[in-house]
Amino acid sequence: MFQPGLELDFKTVLSFAPALVSGVRTTLLLTGLTIALGTPIGIALGVLLRFRSPIIRLPLLFLIDIIRSLPVLILILWVYYVVPALLGLPTISSFTLATLALVANLAAFVADIVRGAIAGVPRGLIDAGYASGLSRLAVLRRVTLPLVIRELLPTLALLWIDMLKLSSLASVISVYELVHTADKIRSETFRAI
Repeated sequence: MFQPGLELDFKTVLSFAPALVSGVRTTLLLTGLTIALGTPIGIALGVLLRFRSPIIRLPLLFLIDIIRSLPVLILILWVYYVVPALLGLPTISSFTLATLALVANLAAFVADIVRGAIAGVPRGLIDAGYASGLSRLAVLRRVTLPLVIRELLPTLALLWIDMLKLSSLASVISVYELVHTADKIRSETFRAI
């Protein structure tokens, strides 16, 4: 039996093209900001996790494990309701809060991946750097990080694609990205397809 609203009508899609383009723009901006902020923060945290000092390492490990274990939707909702209350700023935009939650999620995963990649660098290469007279920072910059980055790029690409997909969860806190825009159009036109 035919149900009204289930036929594909491109006139409806075209009539809402500006809203859909705006939704795509917001989705790409949210994803781009998440990648641009979360990746360097995650790399820095991953490097910090390699320090032997328990004062630095243990709180970071705890925080990263908590963020990684939370579903992204729960993290977004938690940031949306708790962060403005903690900061005493009730007028933070949903877009900013969604970006903050997604950046925290990406940074936690990148940090753990960087930590593992650094641990995978052969000890002989690091010792060779020290034997060449390089300082600890120079060994990190010239020996360890180039090897780590080469190993990280495929995994980072997958995480970045995942951030594009996870950006749709921002619709739950009323960020007008593509999914939220499409849902609004569906509720106005009663056309699911």
